[in-house]
Amino acid sequence: MINLNHDVTTFLDGQNHPLRTEIEKLRNLILSVSSEITENIK
Repeated sequence: MINLNHDVTTFLDGQNHPLRTEIEKLRNLILSVSSEITENIK
């Protein structure tokens, strides 16, 4: 199970980035590699 961080999702929602679909694909791919990987906003 991929553990998406709600704060990151909220941040990305506010960005209105033209490559959002690609960002989400990459985000899911990276997080699916290991359950030990986490994400946050820096």
